[in-house]
Amino acid sequence: MPYALQNRNVLITGGSRYPPPSLPSYPSPLPLPTPPPPPPPPPLTFLPPSGLGALTALKFAAEGSRLAINYVANAERAAATAREIERLHGGKVVIVQGDMGVRADCERVVREASAALRGLDVIVSNAVSAT
Repeated sequence: MPYALQNRNVLITGGSRYPPPSLPSYPSPLPLPTPPPPPPPPPLTFLPPSGLGALTALKFAAEGSRLAINYVANAERAAATAREIERLHGGKVVIVQGDMGVRADCERVVREASAALRGLDVIVSNAVSAT
């Protein structure tokens, strides 16, 4: 294994109810050519529960990491993800609610995950706006 994730404490964050801040746009000094259309994406197979955060959590668990997962509003989905990880890989998954668009929630989620896992080695920011 080129990296050691076994016995690492990992927090995977969820999304936000708030839109991300808009970035300023600048006009291009030169006209840009129109790119060709992208090829169709390959078919994807998701393990239930689905979502990038859930898949990331499953991968870390498969490597032997101890996990804390964060969710914004869907406690059932977070619990289902934790149960699936525990079923497949053993261990106990910590679930922490919080909106990653709210600074106080971010700080609380990190504190709670760190306390439950007795420290954090990796934080995966999977936060996107839900709007």
